[in-house]
Amino acid sequence: MTTHLLQSTGVRGGAATGSGPQRRAPGFTLVELLTVIAIVGLLVAILIPTMGGARNSARRAETRIRFSQWANALEQFRQDYGYYPAVTTDGLLNPSAFLGALTARDHLGAPVPDDRLAGNTRRALFHSVSEAEFVKDAAGAAVNELADAFGNSDIVILVDADGNGVIQGAELVRKPVRPGNSQAGYGAALTPAAEDFPAAGIRAGVILYSAGPGGGADFVYSWK
Repeated sequence: MTTHLLQSTGVRGGAATGSGPQRRAPGFTLVELLTVIAIVGLLVAILIPTMGGARNSARRAETRIRFSQWANALEQFRQDYGYYPAVTTDGLLNPSAFLGALTARDHLGAPVPDDRLAGNTRRALFHSVSEAEFVKDAAGAAVNELADAFGNSDIVILVDADGNGVIQGAELVRKPVRPGNSQAGYGAALTPAAEDFPAAGIRAGVILYSAGPGGGADFVYSWK
């Protein structure tokens, strides 16, 4: 009786001898792995340029906001003292003069001596400088160097010196600027395009521009 049952169930010596399909061991085949890798590579190729463009757009918007704040601070100085402070050297932002004129303090927050106030004799506060506006050294500490949101410290500041409400003629300067800063290193100087500087001038009291991402013709202008 026992022998008959063993034969009918296909069991001999306690081991199964069924002839059903064998189950594949868990895992991926080489073809499946290559397909997954190809899909991931395609997604990365699509996403990386998109993410880079989004970062540049965000930094461009932040730079324009920063330029607007600086221009407003310079306008407030003019309203108080009747003239714009001298905060540039050869057309480029001079951080010591800028901080002295608009904050009466240096990059460490300490009061500056009278000869560095650039005319701010009342030591009025026209702008509250944030940590993000400073270039950082290798240890992450702020240095006496202001920059746009791309980290460029070559920033041109032009003002309506004759008070006619328009920056034009000799006031409207196309000056080459370098991407980068003294801590990260500078790239080659870039000259803004002539079409971005209308012959009729720009109706503003203060305008600024910098190299932006440093891609050649990708400047950040406060008026555009």
